[in-house]
Amino acid sequence: MKTILRGAAALAALAAFSGVHGTAKAADVTYSEPVYSWSGIYVGGYVGAGATVARAEADAEIPQVFSFDADFKGIGGEGLLAGGLIGYNWQVSEQFVLGVQGDLGWTDLEAKLELGDAEAKAGPDFIANASLRAGYLVTPETLFYLIGGYSYAEYKLDLDGGDDFDQDYDGFHVGTGMETRLTDRLTARIEYRYTKFGGEDWDTDGFLEITPSVHTGTLGIAYNLFPTAGDGQIATPVADIVEPQVSWTGFYVGANGGAGAVVNRITGDDVDAEFDGVGGEGILGSLMAGYNWQASERFVLGIQGDIGIADIKSELDASLAAGPLGFGLNADAKLDWFASASVRAGYLPSPDTMIYVIGGYSYAHYKLDGELSVTLDGGEGGEDFSDSAKFGASQDYNGYHVGTGIESMLTDNLTARVEYRFTQYGKEDWGIDGLEVAPSSHTGTIGFAWLFNDL
Repeated sequence: MKTILRGAAALAALAAFSGVHGTAKAADVTYSEPVYSWSGIYVGGYVGAGATVARAEADAEIPQVFSFDADFKGIGGEGLLAGGLIGYNWQVSEQFVLGVQGDLGWTDLEAKLELGDAEAKAGPDFIANASLRAGYLVTPETLFYLIGGYSYAEYKLDLDGGDDFDQDYDGFHVGTGMETRLTDRLTARIEYRYTKFGGEDWDTDGFLEITPSVHTGTLGIAYNLFPTAGDGQIATPVADIVEPQVSWTGFYVGANGGAGAVVNRITGDDVDAEFDGVGGEGILGSLMAGYNWQASERFVLGIQGDIGIADIKSELDASLAAGPLGFGLNADAKLDWFASASVRAGYLPSPDTMIYVIGGYSYAHYKLDGELSVTLDGGEGGEDFSDSAKFGASQDYNGYHVGTGIESMLTDNLTARVEYRFTQYGKEDWGIDGLEVAPSSHTGTIGFAWLFNDL
């Protein structure tokens, strides 16, 4: 009897030690997985927000008398979007998934000009896409993927008084996202896309060419109608997962990289005008540090700070010649660096993947640089003249940001995330009375973080 009791006590101690030790690292616990494949047909929907930025090029000429040339990048608008999707996944190996997808969405991405009681607005009514996807399973439940393919959109220009014009556009899109399983059939995804369309002249006989692009961030869900296992049979879990006991609690440091668009709302009080707005696009990168606290089995709270550089800008290059006299203007305004302080709240659909929302304070530094030039052709026997003057200004902005993302553990300490953020800044006058500029940004990033969860 004593031998049995001593053996039972030893086993209990060993089990307790194993349980405590197992909470530290995922790799210390072996676990079984259900027989399940990502292969199958799925349907779903998405909602999100984004910005459209249009490059406008115009030129006109009367030989020897007058010429005009302008290249403006760009005209910007922002808003919401929503739509449906259908696709097919094929899990080609234990870690790789290929697929095709079609989606159609309504958008409210509009540039607006208000001048007194008159109003004009332009933007895409809808966007349709045919895509290929290629994904890597960072865990059996979470897919990191790239997406790209063909895009079609109908842009519409509405003028006050009922007049309107429309233009069809063809182009391409590229993007990235993370998708994670909520149940055996239901998944959630966060995705950021950049869409580029070709140039169209809107029936102006070549005088004006408009080339738009679109930046969007979406939250989507998809339902797998006919999940199949590797042998083509219906896939259903056959064993409960014995999950590793991992903890998200701890400090982390990391880096992010991505792209985005800025839309500047310009208000002129003296002329009763508002233009929403001047748009720009480009890339960004940042460093981050934060702290997670796993409040329960399913919920994580945290704080985070970011600081980064960007090259998201609007550009204008214009020239005008009238007889022998010529004028030139070259200018760009860009977001060049930024910082933010955030709080995060996350839900764990599985122990190693988190769907989160983020929000907080934002700071940005904007910079304006330009050059104005004048030339005079002296003609035969005359003297040519040319001169130029550079100008510049900068402005600090304060505001707030909100966003969403998916983050997953690649190892016990290394995580990867895909995140979309919308940032709204306050109004500043840049030292010009009666003029106010209020920028907003839409950005998508891929990030990696090292979690010190053993501390």
